[in-house]
Amino acid sequence: MKQHYLALAAFSLAAFFVSHAARAADQLAGEAPPETPPPMMGDEPEQPEPHIYPAPVAGIKIGENESPAPADRVFATFNYWHDVSPDVYHEFNIDNADVETVRLGFEKTFLDGDASIGVRLPVTTFNLDGRVQAGLPINFAPGSHTELGDINIVGKYAILNDRATGNVVSIGVMVTAPTQPNPFIPIATGNPKPLLDAVRLQPFLGYIFNLNSEIFVQGFLSVEIPTDSRIATAAFSDTGIGWRAYQADAGLITAVTPMFELHLNGLVHNPTVGIPPVPGNFSSIDLTQGVALELNHRAWLTLGVSENLTKPTFYGIEAIAQLNYYF
Repeated sequence: MKQHYLALAAFSLAAFFVSHAARAADQLAGEAPPETPPPMMGDEPEQPEPHIYPAPVAGIKIGENESPAPADRVFATFNYWHDVSPDVYHEFNIDNADVETVRLGFEKTFLDGDASIGVRLPVTTFNLDGRVQAGLPINFAPGSHTELGDINIVGKYAILNDRATGNVVSIGVMVTAPTQPNPFIPIATGNPKPLLDAVRLQPFLGYIFNLNSEIFVQGFLSVEIPTDSRIATAAFSDTGIGWRAYQADAGLITAVTPMFELHLNGLVHNPTVGIPPVPGNFSSIDLTQGVALELNHRAWLTLGVSENLTKPTFYGIEAIAQLNYYF
């Protein structure tokens, strides 16, 4: 029940931001337009089939180091998750599971900056501490395993790109292609390969609203639709608010922007696949907070942490580092 109240509060807050944006646009008229906010930090929760396909390999969410505004940039993202899915791994004598992901990508605009195409590719290291227990349906291999993940291709178009106010509303789709060679967690019984080969389509709506020259809100609403009906369909709501606490015309650090984000993740369609089947009420709420440093008006360096607020716990804590260079 608390999850529903938090979701309602988040959407009510978003509605307030949208209604306030029109008044803010009038206030910003005649002023220099605010700089585009740094990309969102994200939360990258574990997807509903953790036993088949770890989410850090898939890179399933649009709101991971992504801005609703099209941009010319190259970027790198580092995510570290401590104690991933303890309720699952502890059951199979895995004392601790840590995940590290480095995601490299680029984005290029066209149509006078109103549209963009981007690509991102994750490289993930999975660290398992424990021992293998015979006779289990899932065969864990303790140790360190590094592998390429699934490539993401993002197409984005700004249906509203108000350069006077900096407000943006965009639509688009992220396509996740199954380029990962192998899952980290092999399954001894059954054949999960058809699930792993599914293409995932994630249409999204993005927005940036500047409430004034210092405060902004940005976010994404998206639905991930797999081409294999045996995989769950998930919906995501990512909302962030930021404060341009410091801005300078020149220097190494030209802006300091604290940011806070609320991420709601849940199932839309649950085919109850997996070992064991996915709970019908699967959902998670994550809180992410951090600070972005603008470097000489050319790059954003963002550092943050994310916590999982709901049960079952999908990770203990997540550390986030992002670098975006604009050209």
